Amino acid sequence: MKLTLEQAALHKALGRIGGVVERAQTIPILGNVLIAAEGDIVTLSGSNLDMETVVHLPASVERPGAMTVSAATITDIARNAPNGAEIMLEHDPAADPRLMVMFARSRYQLAVLPASDFPVRDDPAWPNTLELDARELRAILGRSAFAASTDETRYYLNGVYLHVVAEGNGSWLRAAAADTTRLAYAQIRAPEGMPVFPGVILPRKTVAEFMKLLDNRVGGVALQLSRTAVRLTAGDVSIASKLVDGDYPDYTRPIAPTFAISISFDRLALAGAVRRVALISGEKERGVKLTLDQGALAVSVRNMEAGQAAEEIAIDYDGPRLELGFNARIILEALDQSEADRLLLRANGGRDPIAITPEPDDAEAGLMLSILSPRIVHG
Repeated sequence: MKLTLEQAALHKALGRIGGVVERAQTIPILGNVLIAAEGDIVTLSGSNLDMETVVHLPASVERPGAMTVSAATITDIARNAPNGAEIMLEHDPAADPRLMVMFARSRYQLAVLPASDFPVRDDPAWPNTLELDARELRAILGRSAFAASTDETRYYLNGVYLHVVAEGNGSWLRAAAADTTRLAYAQIRAPEGMPVFPGVILPRKTVAEFMKLLDNRVGGVALQLSRTAVRLTAGDVSIASKLVDGDYPDYTRPIAPTFAISISFDRLALAGAVRRVALISGEKERGVKLTLDQGALAVSVRNMEAGQAAEEIAIDYDGPRLELGFNARIILEALDQSEADRLLLRANGGRDPIAITPEPDDAEAGLMLSILSPRIVHG
């Protein structure tokens, strides 16, 4: 194999693969990147057995071939090569079992492993292909993934549940996630002609890699689904992954059909107040109290060691006094999912879950919902 490609393109491609290849490996080949050259294309692949990333790059291929090399090593070399450098990769096992990497006056000889040992995924045919807008897919994944559980004993909650729901006057593609204290979902109108497919659970790490691939991307992408796997293709990059094997529970049960209290608040004002007040709440609990009273939403903390803090936000409210206790991080993550200036906080009682949604006349209305379960904050 002998090929030449541009430094920036190689570095960017290896960066894509770096999210899948883990440095600490008990299986040496999984620490390597597969490099295969054919025609005028070089294909880079990385795998951790559960997930695989494949990137196609244009290259000047003088001699086709394939082999694997340490992903960490070649990434470091590409990162430190001069900007705009032409990097040549040459592997001729008959003359030298090592991979030659050359640019300018630099020469490297790297150990390789056979391409035949690399675990290439052999997914079945993809029965369902969804053509989606990159920004919309990124939005529904990001606005739900923050609520995914990290409790490995409830493995079926360790990801985002992607499914189609019929609601109102149409169908929606919805991404939902939940743990023991919160749930969140975000949805977009199901594209016309979208195939009917069973709900699938995307692993949390897979969702993170999908979102990195979708960042700042515009235009269409393809999401392919089978009963056991998912693949996202965006341009010359594709990420394939196993699905979480399990049945997602009925996450809609904590959503109250109606709420007795509904107040509008400034999203950034509340987020700022929570951040400031939580500074003295303690590293472990980070608990804050929200108090609804006549014309004000008060955020307060009482810490037996550090003291107490409080801040008020003006709201249009004349109902009964209501106290709600939450972890500060949970509130802030829910608020950060929206871009709206104002949101709605809806509640029934101090011990019942609350809902945070965009206002009815906001462009985000109907697209997202966060449900937070209160806990008791003493004092």
